[in-house]
Amino acid sequence: MKLTGWLARLALGGLCLAQGTSGLSWAQDDEAALREARAREDLRAESPLAVEPKTPRELIEAANQLVDLGRIDLARRYLELLPTASLSEADLLDLRDSLGAAPLLRLEQEPELEALIRPLVDRTEQALLTRASDPAFIAEKLRALRGSDSERSTALAELRAMGPEAIPTLIAAIASPEGEKLSADASELLVATGRRAVQPLLAALESKEPRMQVAACDVLGRLRAREAADDLYYHAFGPASSPPLRDAARQALALVERRPRGPAGEIADVPVTTDDVVSRLISASAQWRKVPIAVSDPLEDLGPAWIWNEETGTVEPRQGTLGELGLWNGLRHASRALQLAPGNFAAQELDTFHRLGLAVNGTNWLTLDPADAKSVLGQARARGPAVLNAVLDEALKNKRLLTATAAARLLGDLGEIAGLAPLGREPAPLLRALDAGDTRLQYAAAEAISRLKVGQPFQGSPRVVEILRQTALAGGGRPYAIVGEVSPDRATDVAGMLRELGFDVLAAPSGREAFRAAATRSDIALAVLHPNIIRWALSETVANFQADPRTQRIPVVVYGPARLAGKFRNRAAGQPPVAYATYVSNSDDLAKQIPEVLAQVRGSVPTPEQGLQMRRTALDRLAALAANPSPVYDLEEIEQALAAGLNDPAVSESALQALSRVGTRRAQNVLAEAILNGTDDQLNENLRQALSAHIREYGLLLRRGVTEELRAQAQQSVIRNPPSNPPGTQPRTNPPAPSADTEPTSTESEPAAEETEQE
Repeated sequence: MKLTGWLARLALGGLCLAQGTSGLSWAQDDEAALREARAREDLRAESPLAVEPKTPRELIEAANQLVDLGRIDLARRYLELLPTASLSEADLLDLRDSLGAAPLLRLEQEPELEALIRPLVDRTEQALLTRASDPAFIAEKLRALRGSDSERSTALAELRAMGPEAIPTLIAAIASPEGEKLSADASELLVATGRRAVQPLLAALESKEPRMQVAACDVLGRLRAREAADDLYYHAFGPASSPPLRDAARQALALVERRPRGPAGEIADVPVTTDDVVSRLISASAQWRKVPIAVSDPLEDLGPAWIWNEETGTVEPRQGTLGELGLWNGLRHASRALQLAPGNFAAQELDTFHRLGLAVNGTNWLTLDPADAKSVLGQARARGPAVLNAVLDEALKNKRLLTATAAARLLGDLGEIAGLAPLGREPAPLLRALDAGDTRLQYAAAEAISRLKVGQPFQGSPRVVEILRQTALAGGGRPYAIVGEVSPDRATDVAGMLRELGFDVLAAPSGREAFRAAATRSDIALAVLHPNIIRWALSETVANFQADPRTQRIPVVVYGPARLAGKFRNRAAGQPPVAYATYVSNSDDLAKQIPEVLAQVRGSVPTPEQGLQMRRTALDRLAALAANPSPVYDLEEIEQALAAGLNDPAVSESALQALSRVGTRRAQNVLAEAILNGTDDQLNENLRQALSAHIREYGLLLRRGVTEELRAQAQQSVIRNPPSNPPGTQPRTNPPAPSADTEPTSTESEPAAEETEQE
């Protein structure tokens, strides 16, 4: 009999009073119960089901039946009756064990039902994870496997229902002190989890517990895990393996490689030498190096990377991407090859490659200190220029730009000319890095080469100075985008959207001006061009962007009407790759059209902190080159880059120190002009001290009349700011401005100085 109207209210009220609830709770519960009663009454009138569902399990089963009948509307109304929030963890586990995963997943795949079933699915998955990570529960179920048939059947069903989430706990059960009793059953369950167990078991091979290593080999063999073959070869034929581990690894290899058995079921060993194992490990490590580090999709079939935790006695996931998994697996194979053959060059190079990759992944590479001999960078530097050259070469080939950046820094830190040694028929990797598609790598290569002991000009020497000068002149803030647009109104609209996306903007009314701006700055990260750009048509502008080493790294977006989109998105063979975006009114719509371009920019642009540190170092390197002039580098007008830093408080001190070390007429006049044009009293005082020191060191090189201007400015300063002196002391006066009467004179005459300035 259904309770409706006042009967339902009376029954619910009596229940609330019996439980001692408040009047407000009574009213709320009463109202909710009435709504549910009415909903059920309406559903019964419309539902084609023979039996009215009441429990959570029955509601889910009913919803699935209604989906089969095409009544999504009724299925939705039944799911609205699910008491998801009030179900306890035990209720959720009972529901999952009785239903299985399929009914829930099927409902979740229906767009109209997903939002209703998702909270229940999430809570159930969390309950499963909690249960699967409980060692006591796993141990209890494993012990139940040795009980009666009914107990064993129930325990197996519960353990298998947990799936891959139970893998770490099953492995911990094997490695535990009582693991000898649980090992066989735990291994059976690991086999039942399938390929998801492969990566955790490879990590379990790193355990110091022999029983764990043997069990891992056994399960990997039974899973026919071909990706485990290289690890199994290492343990099967490596000199450090114990006899039980060696036998287990060889048996597993026989299963993985499907070797034939003899009459008595025996598996014949294949003769393998240590050199064979080293060769396999090197090959395996090199294969992992080809996986792009930028890949962000997790592995569907292998899951995350796993490591062995000796303290907890089991494996733990290292959540990451396919690229990060490649770094860990590549390092494991390379380090084992190096252990077996310490003098093997390929093993040294691969070990260094993957260690550097892990060191710089997600880290500010500028903060890593190679001076610490025990650090990753210190150990890599100790392997010498030949290994580092090979690492840089492979990093460039595999587009591991941060790894290449770290290798370039280390080559510069060695300071040896061997860093410019060619590899085969190709130029030295450091020289190729000068034209790489990443401003950080270009800078690292230029800074490294500037520290090498080079005695004569080489092919990339002008590029070194150019990159250092561009880095010193960079703003150090947000990346810049160039907008090549003939319409001022449209240029303004595009610039506004790009600013909202994190760019500062430079406008260029022609293709030639857009290219020139991009070629002379290191902080240009994006070019947005209109299809009707003038003075260099679009095709010519794009061709120049992609042919010049200074601009090859800059992605190009063509921004135009929708009718041209097909022409640019369906490029003919040989046409340069460009992205196309159609006219939009807001930055969100623009970002949706070019997500890959924006991701590329954000992944290659230095952070503001990195940019500032790069600028300071570039200023120091330019000053060091100018202080020790040589025919290798053309430092003409280098003072321009140094002078630009005087107006930026973030690098003004570095720029001032750099100018003070450049013994040229232009440097001295730059200091004087900065004093005459400056408004910061503290900076002016520092500039005066630097100018006086420069004149004492290199002689008076100022242009005619500049000395008088300096003296007049100093006098005006005294008039505006008269010194205050304590009673009984002598008045203080500002030190005199440098003049030809008080400072050493230049060997050049005044007319010569004037002539130089005119040129």
